[in-house]
Amino acid sequence: MTQETQAEKKRSLQWVKGDKIGIVEVVKSDDGQWLTFESGGRISKPLVGEYMLDVAEGTLSADELLLNSNVLPSPPGRTQTAGPKGMPPQKSPVRALLDRSQQHDEVELTVKIQIKTPTALLMSVLRDSFGDEAALEAEEFVMSLVNPESLVEAAREELRRLIESL
Repeated sequence: MTQETQAEKKRSLQWVKGDKIGIVEVVKSDDGQWLTFESGGRISKPLVGEYMLDVAEGTLSADELLLNSNVLPSPPGRTQTAGPKGMPPQKSPVRALLDRSQQHDEVELTVKIQIKTPTALLMSVLRDSFGDEAALEAEEFVMSLVNPESLVEAAREELRRLIESL
């Protein structure tokens, strides 16, 4: 293995909790139970997610870390983790900053999903036979066929596109 390849594999972690808050450590070795740092310190692997943030995800300034010193970071892709028994779920530093920020824009999100509707011919017959009640009943019928999960997933996918464009 070349020295360049070893350097590429070095993992950097930033302390987000405890006495070393804000300090970035470079992992020297991983024995499966402990991560040992080039500084000589070490941490038990199960505690990494609670006390440290992977620098690949970005570092936080000392002010941001102090702002969130009572907030535990959560693993990537999750906004909250379950706390110790009896404790409410803890927010990630990113979520805490978003919650406290006053910088928000209102945007319109357009979501498209596939639905099944009565044909125009059937709706014509229903309107002729039942009047305005037909439209209300048809609306309720179609809405009962909408899969809420597909609607949420379509909204989430469009939101991802919007966030990527910001």
